[in-house]
Amino acid sequence: MTSGLISLEFWENHRYHIWIIGFVLRILVTPFDPLEIDYPNYRIPIALGLANGKGLYNEIHYNQMPLYPYLSAIMILMVGTENDLIMAMAIKFPQALADAIIPYFLYEISRDINYKKAGLISSLIYSVNPISLFEISNATFHPIASLFSIVSIYLLIREKSFLVGVTISLGFLVSQYPLIIFGVVIVLWKNEPDKIVNSILGFITITTIILGFVLIPFDTSLRQMFDDLSKHPVYTETGYQNTSRDLYTLFNHFLDIPFSIYFQIWSVIFGILLLFPLILLYRNPRQERIIDVLTMQMTLLSIFFISNHTKHTLWLFPWVLIWGFRKDGKNIILPFLIFLGYFLRRMQGALPGKYLIGDSVLGITGALIMYIIINDLLTKPVTINSSL
Repeated sequence: MTSGLISLEFWENHRYHIWIIGFVLRILVTPFDPLEIDYPNYRIPIALGLANGKGLYNEIHYNQMPLYPYLSAIMILMVGTENDLIMAMAIKFPQALADAIIPYFLYEISRDINYKKAGLISSLIYSVNPISLFEISNATFHPIASLFSIVSIYLLIREKSFLVGVTISLGFLVSQYPLIIFGVVIVLWKNEPDKIVNSILGFITITTIILGFVLIPFDTSLRQMFDDLSKHPVYTETGYQNTSRDLYTLFNHFLDIPFSIYFQIWSVIFGILLLFPLILLYRNPRQERIIDVLTMQMTLLSIFFISNHTKHTLWLFPWVLIWGFRKDGKNIILPFLIFLGYFLRRMQGALPGKYLIGDSVLGITGALIMYIIINDLLTKPVTINSSL
C-alpha cells in the first residue's frame, strides 16, 4: 500500500474533513450570483411573494415544482429582508446543505453494493467539485432533488420501501426528473409487489399532503399548476427549438424528411433509450447494476435538456463519478469530460459559435457513456473492486 497523501487509507480516514470543507465552500459562495439571472429575477420575487401570503401558481406564476419556493420563503421569514447578504445566504442555504450531504450517501451507496473504493473517490471529488459551487452561487435548486434521488436509492438498497416512495416524492416536488427512479424500484422488486405498493403509497401520501398545503389554501387547481409547469423551457424549447432542431439539421444532410415526422421519430428513440437499461436490469436484477441504469438515464436526460440549462449536469454528475471510478477506474476520463463540457458551455459568451463547442463535448461524451453502459449490460459481468 502507498503512504501519505496518495494513500487511500489516508483519504478514508479524513473523508469527514473533506466533506466538511465542501460544506464550508458551499456556504462561502452563497452570497454571490455570477450570472445575475435566477436569483434576482426568480428566487427573490417568488420567495417574497410567498412570504407575504400570495398563492403559488395562482397569484405567483412559476414553471417549477413547489417545494423549493416554499423553502426559500421560510428562509426569508427566518432572517428578514433587511440585509441583502444574509438574505442571499439564507435563500441558498437549503441547496448548499443538500449538496454537501450528497457525498456521504455516495459513499454509503457504493459501500453497500461493494464499490467502496469508487464511492470514496467519487464522494471526495463531489465534495469540492466546482460545478456545485458555481450552481449554488446561481441559486440552482437541483442539488435538493439530487439528494432526495440519491437517498431514495440508498433506501432502496436497504429495502425501506415506504421511505423510498417518500424520498422520490420529495425529489419530485423539487424537480420532476426523480420520477424515473420508480423504474428501478419496479424492476428490482418485480417479485415483491408489496414493496412496490408500499413505495407508491409513500409517494402518494407525501405528494398529496404537500400539494394540499400548497394548492388548497389559495384555491389553486392542479390544472393551473400544470399550465405553469408546461411553460418551462425544457418543454417549450428543448424539443422543437434547440436539441432536436440541431440534430435535425445534422441528419437532414442524409434524410430528407419533414421536421414534425423527424421529431416523432426522435421522441420514440429517446423513450426507448430511457427504457432499454431497465429491460436489461429486468433480465439481470442485481443491485450493483443500479449505477449503470441511472448513469445512462441521467446522461440521456441531462445531455438532452442541457440545451436550455447547463445546471442539469447536476442530475448526472454524482452517478457518473461512481460509474467512472469503478471497474478499476478505466472510465475515469468520462466524468472529467462532462466537467469540461459543462464549463465550455458556461463560457458560451466567450467562445465562437456560442454553444457549439460545449454542446459537442457533452454530446459526444454522453453518447460514449451510453454506448459503454449498453455494451457492459449486454455482454459483460460487473467487476467489483471494493478494496481500500
